[in-house]
Amino acid sequence: MKELITNEISWSKRTIFFLFIFCIFFLFWDHRWTKGDIIAWDIWSYYAYLPVVFLEQDLKMTFLDDQQWMILKYYAPSHLENGNWLIKTTMGMSIIYLPYFLIAHLWALIHSGMNEGGFSQPYQIMIALSGPVNLLIGLLALRKVMLSYFSENVTALSMIFIVLGTNAMHYTYNEGAMSHIHNFMLFSLFMRLTQLWHDNPTWKRTILISFLSGFIALVRPNNAIIGLFFIFYNVYDLESFKQKLQLFWKLRLKLLILPFLAFSVWIPQFCYWKYITGHWMFNSYIGERFFFDRPRFYYSMFSYTKGWMVYTPMAAFGLFGLFLMGKAAKQIRFAVPIFMILNIYIVFSWWCWWYGGGYSQRALIDSYPILALAMAAFLTLIFKSKIAKFTVMPVMFLLLALSLFQTWQYNVKIIHWEATTKELYWTVFLKTKHPNNYQELLHSVNYEAAMKGEVKYFGEK
Repeated sequence: MKELITNEISWSKRTIFFLFIFCIFFLFWDHRWTKGDIIAWDIWSYYAYLPVVFLEQDLKMTFLDDQQWMILKYYAPSHLENGNWLIKTTMGMSIIYLPYFLIAHLWALIHSGMNEGGFSQPYQIMIALSGPVNLLIGLLALRKVMLSYFSENVTALSMIFIVLGTNAMHYTYNEGAMSHIHNFMLFSLFMRLTQLWHDNPTWKRTILISFLSGFIALVRPNNAIIGLFFIFYNVYDLESFKQKLQLFWKLRLKLLILPFLAFSVWIPQFCYWKYITGHWMFNSYIGERFFFDRPRFYYSMFSYTKGWMVYTPMAAFGLFGLFLMGKAAKQIRFAVPIFMILNIYIVFSWWCWWYGGGYSQRALIDSYPILALAMAAFLTLIFKSKIAKFTVMPVMFLLLALSLFQTWQYNVKIIHWEATTKELYWTVFLKTKHPNNYQELLHSVNYEAAMKGEVKYFGEK
């Protein structure tokens, strides 16, 4: 019996390491760092705190006044009315990058000819590696969570489908420096800590989950709603809800301290804003907002521009699983669907619901550990019927293959990063080359109209 359990567990771990090696292989196969475009676009802001603090030692970035060329090439800061330069994003991602940055800096110092300015190849390579490494950490934590409710087979398959069958793989090996797969790791760790806290709510675990909660929000503020998973964990009926309230009352001192500790994680950010802007709190996303009265559900789910179901149809099985949590894992019967539904609503309410250049609905990757639980609930039901298993599983593997192929199409720019139309999608469907009229099949994007919440912001060229 022990041997059987060991073999099952080792197979699950081998699955995780296979996914890790798979992403590492394609990361080095692609070798994007030779182009210097790993630290680019959104990553400029996520990463900027590190060279500014450790290398330039100039939080106000006054060095940019005399080196204007660095603004568009490396930093892309906002220029305020008081004359200061402001890093647009919060500093959470820079903290995640920090160990990789320090290794890269040591590498650059030791290796003759390597520029240690923060943007040369050692930094590009190490920041690129952070994606697969943090995916590995996230999957190991997620595995612990899933095995509490689901079988070894279901757990392993769910992780395969959630990584290879979605856009998560692309945002691990190709754009692993983006925040999404790192949030995937943080969510997985939070879920595991939630389990451990409910098993034994010690002060140590309370402090850890407090700091982790604050840090998750520091990386991406709207992800603070992951706290709902903690609140509704072990709530599956009226009686369990009463028991949860009793538990919270019994541990009220710890729960009162929890938000204060989470808030303390933000102190460095508040100090930075005060130093640069003169205000303790500052909305650096000037002119950008959520439109909660007009979430773009249809476009976000089904449009050819970035439709989640178009480019990541595997996620549909996870959505089906949201309604099966009670039968598969009663402890998370409400925690999983409540979080996912609210998260989807928030993500789709952002003015730029397609989230600029990117593949599929990248903002949802953060919550894929939660979706993996729902996927596992779906697979658990399927495995109970031989007919269902032998009819649904082939479809899922076909969709996995489609996801891998469309990911390749996106990487070679057959699928456009934000201007794909219905005509273009079906013209290049399962094709390996651009059509001659590729540019004619794209649509234009009116960002100003979208920021105002207008309905029409896509137009044919």
